[in-house]
Amino acid sequence: MRNVLLLLLSAELLSAQSLKVYSMFQRIGPDGEVIAADRQERPREILSPALARNAYASYHVVLTAPPGTAFTLHFAQNPENAVRATFYREIHNSAGVPDRLEKVTLPLAEKIDRAGRSLVLWMDLWVDATATVQRVRVEPQVWIPERWIGYPMEVRVFPNIVPEPRRESAALAPASAPADTFVLGPLRQMLCGTLEPPGPAGLTVRHMIHRNARQDAALAGVYEKALGREKVVGRLAGEAGIADAPAWCAEAKAARPAAAAGPEWVLGIHDRLVRGW
Repeated sequence: MRNVLLLLLSAELLSAQSLKVYSMFQRIGPDGEVIAADRQERPREILSPALARNAYASYHVVLTAPPGTAFTLHFAQNPENAVRATFYREIHNSAGVPDRLEKVTLPLAEKIDRAGRSLVLWMDLWVDATATVQRVRVEPQVWIPERWIGYPMEVRVFPNIVPEPRRESAALAPASAPADTFVLGPLRQMLCGTLEPPGPAGLTVRHMIHRNARQDAALAGVYEKALGREKVVGRLAGEAGIADAPAWCAEAKAARPAAAAGPEWVLGIHDRLVRGW
């Protein structure tokens, strides 16, 4: 009976340990769950994302384990040096929303705190302009005494090269807003040709999401030169679920498309730009 109880206890502890990766539009609270502002019915499973060159791609990495669990976080890739990975600790505000970022160095050896709060990291993957077009296996990995936990991904590097985007910072909504709110300014640039009002720079989740959206806007400009603005706007508006782009642009304030079921609707636009027409 004692052996059975030990086995059950061991199985319970193992099931309480997990390493997951989410899109940048699924911000994670200290409880290891997607915060209320970003929840949607069917979040995307991050397995084989598309990456452009001369650009960042970003994800949330979440380690959940019992209080006091010692761990060491690593990052592996094959081929080696195909992408450059940078990790930041996401700092939750008093409302449990992750926003401020602090850069960390891997391997990261720590313990889950006494409250059992999940470790939430922002993973930035940079792909050089000269990178080989290929599939790359990348894997955040955690060593918890006597076992490894990994989250393998096969990222696909596409030929598209993102030109340097405008570097001005913009006035962003508060962290409590849904994650897709921070891309609406760059989206208006893509669909309406309007630039955002300037704002302070910052090292936050919001600013990183906005930075990545500005990359997409810069890539949209490349398509405009090749295909014409009308065709590009029509295709991107369709991906966004915006039936009437001029009417959407005429609104006093950028708003989430009515058809959007959650913040990850933006990924359809990103995928179209990276993969090509």
